[in-house]
Amino acid sequence: MKIFFLIIWFFTFQLNINAQEKNDKIYSSLSEALVNPEIVEHLDLHKQKLKSFPVEILLLKNLKTLNLSKNKIDVLPTEIYELSKLEKLNVSHNKLYTLPYNIGQLINLKQLIANTNNLAFLPEQISEAKSLEKIDVWKNDITSLPQSIGNLSNLKEIDLRENIFDRQSQDSYKQTLSNITLYFSPACSCGK
Repeated sequence: MKIFFLIIWFFTFQLNINAQEKNDKIYSSLSEALVNPEIVEHLDLHKQKLKSFPVEILLLKNLKTLNLSKNKIDVLPTEIYELSKLEKLNVSHNKLYTLPYNIGQLINLKQLIANTNNLAFLPEQISEAKSLEKIDVWKNDITSLPQSIGNLSNLKEIDLRENIFDRQSQDSYKQTLSNITLYFSPACSCGK
């Protein structure tokens, strides 16, 4: 009888390990991920020459990390909020001019990586993403931050290097956002 229970325990243990491995798997093919969309937590589609956001990604309701870096995507859909479990979004090295206003509805988002795009601003609603810890937007065209950014109590770091901030703006942000590590390039004396 002990051997029977030992065998049952072993197979149960193996099933649990296999299930855990599936959850940790990083899918690099959207078609493969769509075979069992409910188990997909990590999707890496970087360097896939994507010109637009594949809307099928929105079917991956348990997605925690999404890497769309080094593509040619110019727009993220407003429906991105449907990825409610998303913790890390990497859209760096694309052609984005804006982020969707409702990106703040990604309440579990901890890291937003959107460097090397054409972003002129961050939407005011970003302050609703209360779990945000890191915003990486270096090498964009940002000249100011949303007033509400200080409401993000978990925010630890904003990388703003290679954006256009004069010395006065940098000093002001460093003072008002003193609990956040801010990275700036040397101040611009643009047009002065």
